[in-house]
Amino acid sequence: MRLRVCSLLLLFMALSIAATKSTGDSEENKEDANKNSKNVLIYNPYLGHYHTRFMTTIANRLSEAGHKVTMLDSKVFMKPKVFKKSDQIKNIITIEQCPEAATIEENGEDMLKTFWDDLSYYERFRKLFGFYEMDINFSPMMSAQCEKILSSTEMEALKATKFDLAITEVFDFCGLGIFHILEPRKTILASSVPLHEFIGELLGLPKAFDSVPTKFNMRTAEVLREQYGEFDFKGFLYNAMGSALSGQTMFGYLESNMTNVFSKYSKDFPGIKNLLKKAHSLMENVHPLLDLNKPTLIAIIPIGGITVQDTNTDFNTEYVESPSEVEIRKAKKENRKVVLVSFGTVMDSKTMTSEIKDNIIKALENVTETTFLWNVDDVEVKKDSNVKLHKWLPLNRLLASGDVDLFVSHMGIGSMTEAAYSGVPFVSIPIFVDQHYNYVCAKRLGIAKVVDKASLAKSPSTLSVAIQKALKEGDMKENSERLKKKLKGFGNQTEKMMNHINFILSLDGDKGPLSFEHHHHGFSLSLSLRSLAHLVPYYAFPVVLIAVFAIIGILFCVFSCLGCCTPPEFSPELFNLPFRVFCYYIFFGLIYPLFLFVVGCIKNYFYGSIYASIMTVILSFLSLGLYCLRHNRSMHAVLFDLCSHTFFAVCFAVKVISCFTVTDLIPFAVVLVAVNKRLFLEYNW
Repeated sequence: MRLRVCSLLLLFMALSIAATKSTGDSEENKEDANKNSKNVLIYNPYLGHYHTRFMTTIANRLSEAGHKVTMLDSKVFMKPKVFKKSDQIKNIITIEQCPEAATIEENGEDMLKTFWDDLSYYERFRKLFGFYEMDINFSPMMSAQCEKILSSTEMEALKATKFDLAITEVFDFCGLGIFHILEPRKTILASSVPLHEFIGELLGLPKAFDSVPTKFNMRTAEVLREQYGEFDFKGFLYNAMGSALSGQTMFGYLESNMTNVFSKYSKDFPGIKNLLKKAHSLMENVHPLLDLNKPTLIAIIPIGGITVQDTNTDFNTEYVESPSEVEIRKAKKENRKVVLVSFGTVMDSKTMTSEIKDNIIKALENVTETTFLWNVDDVEVKKDSNVKLHKWLPLNRLLASGDVDLFVSHMGIGSMTEAAYSGVPFVSIPIFVDQHYNYVCAKRLGIAKVVDKASLAKSPSTLSVAIQKALKEGDMKENSERLKKKLKGFGNQTEKMMNHINFILSLDGDKGPLSFEHHHHGFSLSLSLRSLAHLVPYYAFPVVLIAVFAIIGILFCVFSCLGCCTPPEFSPELFNLPFRVFCYYIFFGLIYPLFLFVVGCIKNYFYGSIYASIMTVILSFLSLGLYCLRHNRSMHAVLFDLCSHTFFAVCFAVKVISCFTVTDLIPFAVVLVAVNKRLFLEYNW
C-alpha cells in the first residue's frame, strides 16, 4: 500500500515538473515570437479579383506567422469581391471609392466591349480615343483615388506607426508614394500578374522582344502565339509596338501623374522611378515551371502558386457545398464530361455582344455527353440545356476536386495556375493584357488549345470543334497530369515566399544586396537593340552605331581631299539635286522636333524631348550655313557632308540618352536612309 502511495506521489511530482517546464517553454516561445514579430503594412488596391486575392494571401500568411499586419485596402474598383482575411489581422483600413473612379468604372463596360474585337492597327488608330480610353482613364482614376487616401484621416493615423516592412502591388504606384511618406525600414514590391516590360525596364530588367512575347497585349496576333522563342521581323515589330502602346498608355501616364500627385505633398519627392529602384525586391506571381525562359534579376522572386496552396483565403463566407458541386456529382454519376467556363471578373458577360453570347451557348450545346458550368450573369438557356449557369463558381475548389475534364478560360494568371496545379487542360480564349502571354506559357507545356476571340462573334463552330478535340485527344490531359506531379514535387511556394520575406527583414540597414539600385539600368531604352543586331550587347549598340557614322565621315573626308569624290562642276541642272537634299535636312530639322515633342508628351519624357528638339534645330541651321558656303568647292562640300553625318550621329546619341524608342526609330531611320541615298546619288557613288 505504501509502495502504491509513493508511486502515485512520484508520478504527480513528475507531471507537475513537466507541466511547469511546458509552461516555461511556451512562455519562452511566446517571448521569441513577440521578439521576431514585425510591423508590416500591406497596400492592397482593389484592381481585380485576382489582384485582391494575391495581396490578401500575402497578408494572411504574414499575420499567421506572428507579424502585426496592417492592411490598407483601396477600393479603386467595386467589382472585386472581399476575400476572407486572417483573424490575426487586427488593423484593416478601407478607403472607399472616389467619385472619379466610380464614374470611370460605370462607363467602363462600353470601353471593355472593344477588347472582344480584333482591331487592326488602322482601326485602332481611327478609334484611338475609344479603344484606348480605358487605358488613358486608368491613370487619372488611380491618381484621384490616391489623392483621396492622402487626404484621409486614416493616413494621419498611419504616420504614427513605424513599419518594419511595407509591401505594395506594383500595378498601382500610389503605394510607393505612401511608403515614401511613412518611411518603412524595408520595401518589397509585389506583382499579381506577369511583370510588364515598362516596369521591368525601370528596375533594370533587360528585354528580349525577339523571343519573349510582351506581357500586355490588346490583339491576338498569331505570330505572337505560335512563334514564341524566336520571332520573325513581323513578329518582332508586333511585339515591340504592342509593348510600347500598352506600357506607355497605362504605366507611362500613371508614373507621371503619380509623381505630380505626391509632389504636392512632398517638395523633395524623388519620383516614382527612383522609388521603384529603391525597393529591396519584387515578388512576382509566376511559377518557374509555368513561365517561359526569359531574362530575369536576382531581386525578382517568383512565388506563383501561393493562392492555390492557400485554401483558407476564400470569399468572406463560411464554406457550404455549392450548387455547382452538386451538379458535377450528378454529371459524374451519369458518366458525363465536366467542363468549366469562365472569362474572369473583368471581361464578364456584360461586356459581350449578344452575338458572342449566343454563339458561345450554341457551341457548348453542340458538344454532346458533356455538362458545362459557366460563370456568367445575364445569359439565359433552356431548362434541359447541358449548359448550367452560375453567378459564381468556386473555381479553386472545383478544379482541385479532380472531377473537371476541361477548362474554357480567358487565361488569366490565376485561372492558369490553379488549373495547372489541378492537372486540368485548357481551351484558351485570351482577350487582352497578360492573357496572351499566359496562353503562350501553357502552349509550350502542351496543356492548352487556343480559340481566337474574334471567331466568337462569327460562328459557334470554332469553339465547339476545339472543345471536342480537347476532350477526345489524350495528349493534353497526360501533359497536365505530368505537370501536376512536377508542381507538387517542386516545393511549397508559400514557404519560399515566407523565407524570402524573413530574409529581407533580417537584413541590416535600409538597403540589401537585392536592391534594384544595384542593377544596370542601361540607357532607358524602350526597345532591346540586341533584337536588331545579335552581334553586340544592346547597351553597346548605340556606341557602335555612332562609331560607324564617325568612320564613314572620316573616310569621306579623306577620299574627298584626295579628289576621289570631288563633286562635278556646278551647273543649274545639278542644283535641283543638292537643293532637294538640302530640303530634306531642313524638313527634318523643323518637323522632327515637333514629332519628338508629340512623342515626348505621350511618353511623358517632356524635358528629354525638348532638349533633343533644340539640338536638332541648332544642327539643322548649322547645316544651312554650311550649305550656303558650299557652292562648288570640294573642301566646303566635305565639311558640309561631315557635319551632316555628325548631325545624325549627335541626334541619335541625344535620343539614346533621353527618350529613344521604337516609335521614333522608324521615321529616324527612313529619313537617314533617304538623305544618304541623295548624297550618294549626288557624288555618283
